[in-house]
Amino acid sequence: MGIPNRSRRLGLIIGCCVLAVLASSVIAHAQTGVLFVKNNRVGIGVDNPLELLHIRATDGTAEFVVVENSPTIDTRSLMTLQNNGGAGFALRNQNSGQTWQMDTGAGRFNVSLFGTGQSEFNIDTSGNVTVLGSVTAPGGHVDYVFEPDYELMPLPKLAEFIEENKHLPNVVSKAQIEEAGGLINMNRMQESLLEKVEELVLYTLQQQEQIDRLLADNEQQRQLIDELRAGS
Repeated sequence: MGIPNRSRRLGLIIGCCVLAVLASSVIAHAQTGVLFVKNNRVGIGVDNPLELLHIRATDGTAEFVVVENSPTIDTRSLMTLQNNGGAGFALRNQNSGQTWQMDTGAGRFNVSLFGTGQSEFNIDTSGNVTVLGSVTAPGGHVDYVFEPDYELMPLPKLAEFIEENKHLPNVVSKAQIEEAGGLINMNRMQESLLEKVEELVLYTLQQQEQIDRLLADNEQQRQLIDELRAGS
């Protein structure tokens, strides 16, 4: 019976030694500013953590990385923010004092500038997007329509094209949209619509030239008639 007691005492001593080593390691890290636990809060690089987990670096190494090395290729959720209500996070620029906030308040995903009291961007559960400012996207311009060498389709030929194809030239058709899964390239569509507007201006100018010529011809005929009446 004496041997087991000695074994238990030995195990207890070894366990205490391991705990002592671990404790001294934590204390050593804490003293060098690597790891610190205070008031149930963990600090990495900060000895007075302000949140449950507070990480700070002064050498450009403050980076948070999550890696999943499963050999199976699949889309996985690597981070979840959960709250009894809307959840979000903030991106703060310490130099400028500007803070952008992203959250799921009011049943929408919002992007807002902290302190403005409004959402600069949000998307609701139906996919509707609201943007407070303007939307800017790269794209070409269509002023080539006003170049001298631009070939404006004659109106009779345009009428034939519409009758045959049921859409304007150089504008995506309903069939093409359906083939693309109902999606529309808004940049390309905007360019196409502007092209049609500029072509419409050219058609209008052509028609005005025709009207002016007809008015001039009518005026000449009226003067001729007046002269004939005066001489009779």
